Amino acid sequence: MELDRTPNQDVSWQNASEQTVVCYCQQVDKGVAISAIRRGAWDIEAIQEVATAGMGGHCKELNPRGRCCHADIAALLRLYGTSRD
Repeated sequence: MELDRTPNQDVSWQNASEQTVVCYCQQVDKGVAISAIRRGAWDIEAIQEVATAGMGGHCKELNPRGRCCHADIAALLRLYGTSRD
């Protein structure tokens, strides 16, 4: 599967393809992150455990937006996750 590496300053995760990269350090795409969420990952730490997203530490060098993917993971959790309250 080819990952979509198109730099996008304002990714709309709801409209992004499942091949859109979420974590450039670990090469985790939206589809993998959503799969982890559907399997019960409910916060960033759980996503890290299940999908390894957010664990690379090379965000500024690898991510075209020059930032950590945690905000993007949080956005996916808001869109596709469920509350544990």
